[in-house]
Amino acid sequence: MVGGGAFWAYRNYFRDRPYKPRLETALSGRIEFDGESHYLVISVRVKNIGLAKMQIDHEGTGLRLYKPLPREDISTEMRVRWATIGSAFDILTNYDWLERDEAISQQIMIQLPREFPPSAYKLVFEIRDKTEWTEETTLTVGKDWKGGAIDSNNKGGVA
Repeated sequence: MVGGGAFWAYRNYFRDRPYKPRLETALSGRIEFDGESHYLVISVRVKNIGLAKMQIDHEGTGLRLYKPLPREDISTEMRVRWATIGSAFDILTNYDWLERDEAISQQIMIQLPREFPPSAYKLVFEIRDKTEWTEETTLTVGKDWKGGAIDSNNKGGVA
């Protein structure tokens, strides 16, 4: 009886655990200037490091762009508050699933608003199946920036 219970525990916990969906994500962005307009070039990479196929839910998968809100009281408020710029951008729409060990990536370009540049932008990428994975990175613009590319790379992590 004990041997049967141990086998059941092994099968349901250890053996089946690797078949849970697991992703490795990376998100990066850079700002480009063409002499008239500013553009944000965003790269997203997702790799299925689990042992099972992962279905992508397109209604829950997207990319959001945020800009910092001005501080109301500089002497007391230290935390940055963010405001969404526009709605979520669809991404990875050409893919319905990820096979085991498969990696996919996509790059999109967004024209930034005229009031550019605030001091920073925050990028948030979400991908969903039955679970939600979120990856975010902050792209910082220096005070003495005169144009050209600014890179921010987030190597991502395992979810």
